[in-house]
This record gives sequence, C-alpha cells and structure tokens, in this order.
Amino acid sequence: MPAPSSLTHEQRREAIDLFTQGRHARSVAHHLGVAYQPVRRLMDRWRVHGSLTLVPSNTKRHYPYELKLEAATRHAAGEASTDLAVELDVSTPRLVQRWSELYRVHGAQGLQPRPRGRPSTKNTQPEPSQEQRLRRENEELRAQVAYLKKLRALGRQGPR
Repeated sequence: MPAPSSLTHEQRREAIDLFTQGRHARSVAHHLGVAYQPVRRLMDRWRVHGSLTLVPSNTKRHYPYELKLEAATRHAAGEASTDLAVELDVSTPRLVQRWSELYRVHGAQGLQPRPRGRPSTKNTQPEPSQEQRLRRENEELRAQVAYLKKLRALGRQGPR
C-alpha cells in the first residue's frame, strides 16, 4: 500500500485550483510551503484524472501483462508517461515509469505477475530415481544389520 500523501486534503484542493490557473508544481509547492515532490506527483495525477484526483480510490487495480508491456515499451521508446497513463487509463504516470524501469532491468519477464503468498512445501523435491531409492534402501539395510550385530554382541557379553 502506498504511503499516504504528506499533503492535507485542503492543500491538495488548493494545489489543484492553482494548477487550473496554469501554475507549475514548483510554484505551487512554494506557495503552499510544502515539498516539491508530493505536489509534482499530484500534478501528474491531475493531468491524468482532472478534478477526480481528489476522489479517493479504495480499490487496488490490477493491470494485464499485455497493457504493462505496451506501456513500458512505448515509454522506453520516448513517449511521455503522462500521455500513456491518460491513453491506457492507468491510475498514475508513476506506475508507467515503474513498469518501464522493470522492463529495462528485467525485460518482459519483470512485468509478469508474481505468485503471491507463501510457497507450497508439498512436493518441493523431485521424485528420486529407481537407482537412488535402491541406494537408500541398501543404506538402511546395512544400518539394520550393523545394529543387530552390535545387539547380538552385547547379548553374548551377559549382564555386567
């Protein structure tokens, strides 16, 4: 879950009003007396969603692999993340940038969905071959014979 914004609801509302007046993120951040980064991210989301940026979203959207791959390849080719987010209906341009980074580092495999949760402990080892089973059985039988020999030897010694 992403960290909550450092901007209050009133600051976000005022920032969006200033964006609509044509002010840039750095100027808005200075006007509000807050850090530039949160205001810049708010401006990116505002460019994508307009005034709906202030409406909270309670659901985490999942995007298909094909959409991620298209967005990442087009962003790597030089298209702006904001334009791609608007066109592909992605929640934030930062998400397009993240997909592009994963694509650059790990290739198309990095965009594949990963399995969630704890890995299964069942059948983690491959089935042993016939030869391995026979070797294991042979070791167990040798251990049994050695145990019985020692037991017989202790029985012959008698009580102490």
